[in-house]
Amino acid sequence: MVSIKLEENGKITRNFTAAEAINAGDVVYINSDGRVAKATTTEARQAIGVAAEDALAAGDEIEVIIFGIARVTADGSVNPGDTLVPASTAGRVVAENSVSHSHVAFKNSGTDASPSTSATQKVVGGDGAEATNVYVTVESGAASEEIRTDSQAVEHGRVIGIALTAASAAGDTIEILVCKMG
Repeated sequence: MVSIKLEENGKITRNFTAAEAINAGDVVYINSDGRVAKATTTEARQAIGVAAEDALAAGDEIEVIIFGIARVTADGSVNPGDTLVPASTAGRVVAENSVSHSHVAFKNSGTDASPSTSATQKVVGGDGAEATNVYVTVESGAASEEIRTDSQAVEHGRVIGIALTAASAAGDTIEILVCKMG
């Protein structure tokens, strides 16, 4: 039976069946059988939360924090406010802050003012680098346009939370706000 609880401190938890032995504080994901297991970078998109208690063996019922404050083990240096994703070490987290935003501008190079003709545009960012994965269709004769693009190394759905405290090395325990983003 599925049990979802809203605790007085605002934490939201849900009960799952464990696919393996899991320790309180491990980041977990939902596997193809609907059970939770320790998450790594490979399963980051399926990561659902942080184990609130131990599961001694596969088949045990386990409470998982799906929103709220949790204590986890970092797999490297982390600063408060860092975006966190599952680490390559099962059950741990690492900082992933490589999201950047840029503005680009272009001007139509077409010479035909007919609205049925279009021109190919090269999109160049403010740093002079040619943008990738930006698709633009502009009718010939159109005025200059500005486009906002996001260059994001964090794949959507991988973020498990935000660091509230710091870790100086792998193995340090930190507090995070579990807030799956994606």
